[in-house]
Amino acid sequence: MHRLCANSGSGARCRYRRMKHATITIGRRAPQIEARTKVSGQAQYTHDVVLPGMLYCAILRSPHAAADILEIDCKPALAVSGIVDAVTSSDFSGKRYVNYGAGYSDRYPLATDRVRFYGEEVAAVAAETAQAAWLGVRAISVNYREQRAAPTVVTALAPNASEIHSCKDKLQANVAQSVDVKLGDVDAAFREAALVVEGHYEHGVVWPVCMETNAAVASFDAAAGTLEVWCGTQAPFFVRKELACVLGLDPQNIFVRSVEIGGGFGGKSQSPEQIAIAALLSRRTGRPVKVVLSRDEEYIAGKSDHAKSMSLRTAVDSKGNILGRTVDAIVDNGAYTHMGPVYVSALRHRTASLYRVGAAGVRAKLVYTNKLPGGSYRGMGAPGIIWALESQIDEVAERLNID
Repeated sequence: MHRLCANSGSGARCRYRRMKHATITIGRRAPQIEARTKVSGQAQYTHDVVLPGMLYCAILRSPHAAADILEIDCKPALAVSGIVDAVTSSDFSGKRYVNYGAGYSDRYPLATDRVRFYGEEVAAVAAETAQAAWLGVRAISVNYREQRAAPTVVTALAPNASEIHSCKDKLQANVAQSVDVKLGDVDAAFREAALVVEGHYEHGVVWPVCMETNAAVASFDAAAGTLEVWCGTQAPFFVRKELACVLGLDPQNIFVRSVEIGGGFGGKSQSPEQIAIAALLSRRTGRPVKVVLSRDEEYIAGKSDHAKSMSLRTAVDSKGNILGRTVDAIVDNGAYTHMGPVYVSALRHRTASLYRVGAAGVRAKLVYTNKLPGGSYRGMGAPGIIWALESQIDEVAERLNID
């Protein structure tokens, strides 16, 4: 397997040389690059990474979907045998993840004054063994004041719903993004139509259940001021950007090392939460720290698809030409804005890009709810809207008795 050069300049030259002499033959089978090492058992995944003096991290998660955090006491955890350190939100630099920046930057590495979904990260420990870490994290005492949760978009948009985030600049409570776009004369298209077909389509949350759960090993070198991270990520530069922000480091001093990925499907595209926690613990303890999520943690705090509710109207002439189409949709953002805006963009793009459409209108809302934030599951919002569009195209064809 080729390795990129460590220096960015020489790395670029190394890649160029390999590309220049590579040959691609049409009609010849191309083996998957990692196939041999994976089927032979030689592949090294994050779970296999072991560094000298390594500590093990466990994360305390919220038992509530919505609650104020009144007090966190880590002293009982520090008294557990084998526990080396414990951290809460106050131990970070006070920075939030960048995500889409501006109004979309709404999440801290560890919950600050409140929790917004069941399973949210509240505190973490580093210990000599994985067993000690789990015993220590269970000893942490947290005093919560439970609040009324809004687990669905219906409850989140109700007139009496509690605000999941304070959105003073938003037009409506619990709406992270609102889009209303028209391209062409939509009203005229529907007036002139020979046939108008309407339909409502919904799909729920889907999880990328990979055989390999998310994991990370972080090692901070205080003398050099550098952070090395091993993680099965689909987006190393995204991880580096987010770690630099929440840890207050120069991105050039963060090195995301390559390991094999045991399945991704989008679930390992943007997953910096556990990586940032392990990195902070490594910087504080001066030792490498490893974190491995359990299957339960993957379900309650991993990266899933976004549930959507979509109402479509399609106007056609007697020959089946599409004169106009409108989409009204609600995208379930979850408790924080992660990849939600991309899912809204997918609704806009696919409304008039797959077929020749005379005029189009899209209205969509990205709505906060008290459940795990959606991630970047396969297709980034496109499969849901395409399924709805194609279902309606089938109905149009049947109604017009054409192919």
